[in-house]
Amino acid sequence: MTKRLLLFALVLHCQWLLAAATEFDANAEARLPLLPWQSIGLVLIKETARHRTYHSGFFVDRNVLLVASSPFAKNKSNGCVKETLIFAGQKKITPDFDLSNVTPTHKCVEKISEDRLRGYALWKTEELDAKYAVTPITLLNDSIVEENGTDLEEKKIVFAGFSFSSSGAVLKVSEDCRYRAVSDPFDKDGLDPLIWDHRWDWSSTDCSFESGMQGGPLFIKDRGQWFASGLAVGETQIPNAAPTLLASNLVRLTRFLGEKLEEKEE
Repeated sequence: MTKRLLLFALVLHCQWLLAAATEFDANAEARLPLLPWQSIGLVLIKETARHRTYHSGFFVDRNVLLVASSPFAKNKSNGCVKETLIFAGQKKITPDFDLSNVTPTHKCVEKISEDRLRGYALWKTEELDAKYAVTPITLLNDSIVEENGTDLEEKKIVFAGFSFSSSGAVLKVSEDCRYRAVSDPFDKDGLDPLIWDHRWDWSSTDCSFESGMQGGPLFIKDRGQWFASGLAVGETQIPNAAPTLLASNLVRLTRFLGEKLEEKEE
């Protein structure tokens, strides 16, 4: 009996380790070949000389960054309004990552759009050196889903973003996430009615996450290619359940993102 309990505890422990957000090191890269992690960026918004805001974002075009603008936020993001720098193509950034020992790869030059109802913002960026050019992450859309016959609720999701601690910023991944099919993904009390009306543009996701990973992509591998299926925009609390990750549903949002990208190119 004791051996059975020990084995059961070991299985639970292994499941917990798999579900936790872990450092995206060489071993993780080997487990997730060709995951486009180089296009995930650490975002630094300089609010004041002493106050800085950090989170994650990812490139959807060579010089267009998609970031979270949470529907729960009381104010709009200061990204691009304040000096905003992006560090892409790095897995670790040491604690003092305010330019004294790390070089930014891009800067934000203009806010293309911000849609707090759907939880995202698009920023136009500029490479600080030609060598920092990134390959955009392909967004999952209706056409890809229909062509590949993708079942989003059956697919394993990989969530990636920068986590923060006293040791600095570290790119982390959660490798065993799933979408949750729930009609009411969070408590609507106190929310703006317009925000509540757009709840179908979001998904609740069973996924381990840490501070700062907001703005990171949710990846799905389909027919051997990685697609960004969602954008992490915050935390949601479902009644009688643990907090889960709230993600913008990019299959729906690509209809809106596509219009914005086309406007940029004209």
